[in-house]
Amino acid sequence: MMACPTLPICSHNHSFMFLTRGEVLVEVDREQYMVFANECITIPAGTRFIIRYFKDCCGYMGSFHSDYLCASPLIANSGFAFLQTRGNYVTRFDHLRSGFVEVLFERIFAETTAVPQNDEVIQIGRAS
Repeated sequence: MMACPTLPICSHNHSFMFLTRGEVLVEVDREQYMVFANECITIPAGTRFIIRYFKDCCGYMGSFHSDYLCASPLIANSGFAFLQTRGNYVTRFDHLRSGFVEVLFERIFAETTAVPQNDEVIQIGRAS
């Protein structure tokens, strides 16, 4: 069980939380964001955040390095706009898209626990 509030976190990796149920209050750069089911908060690398409160949460939480995104030419050419816009941390998905995002996270989670791991699913892709 995690104690709230957490100590301030400032990672070299990009962090995210996608909720399928519940709510969480996250402070990012001294601004507070309430995140609910079908929403994802994405925190760029080097950004200070604190988890202030959570209730009945279920979903996915993790982090990834920029190199993970750079491996895919499609994503690398997009400039990671969703990670470079300060103050626009929460994304709300409609019911259909939320289900799609949940399936993707479930597949990635399943592959990270599989033996052997399927790197093609875990990584976005490899530059040739």
